[in-house]
Amino acid sequence: FVRVSGLRSRRGHSSVLVVVAIPATLLMTWMGAEIGLAVRALNQAHLAADAAALAAAARYADGFQTANEDAQTAAQACRGPNGPVSIAVVDAAGGGGDVVFGQWDADTRTFTPDAEGGPAARVTVRFAADSPNGAPGLILWRLFQHGQVSFTRTSIAVFSPPRHTTSLLLVNDSGASLEMDDSATLSARGGASV
Repeated sequence: FVRVSGLRSRRGHSSVLVVVAIPATLLMTWMGAEIGLAVRALNQAHLAADAAALAAAARYADGFQTANEDAQTAAQACRGPNGPVSIAVVDAAGGGGDVVFGQWDADTRTFTPDAEGGPAARVTVRFAADSPNGAPGLILWRLFQHGQVSFTRTSIAVFSPPRHTTSLLLVNDSGASLEMDDSATLSARGGASV
């Protein structure tokens, strides 16, 4: 008799544990998925800001309009919460909006916006409810914070090619030749005869 009642109380204890463990496990899984989505959105924003800043800085010598177009193209190649990432640009020498041009001081590691423009580009990418990119769809955040989560990432890039370097692209059927004097170095991929 005593053994039977002991087994019944253990079975009841196990049932309570299962009833508590299943919701706790589901909540932890959901939180893990939400944290993963947040980290993914942060990485996407950072990747888009890096790509756009590098594109803008690399093309600034070709004019601010070309630099802005390349920055937008690079950003749109990245994905955000609502699809391709969008950045706002202003057609001016110093830029404006999400793309700003200026000067980079390598010694102090500071960016200074310049109305005249400059070889350095600072790009800001926003994932927020009030931006065209939208906010990441995190449900738990809205439940506990009563609003949308937003992320902002900024990247700065400077294009400074090495001095005394010239690149030349010769296509197969161009019939072009290259003459070099003094201390010239040739680095080639494919067939080259010297």
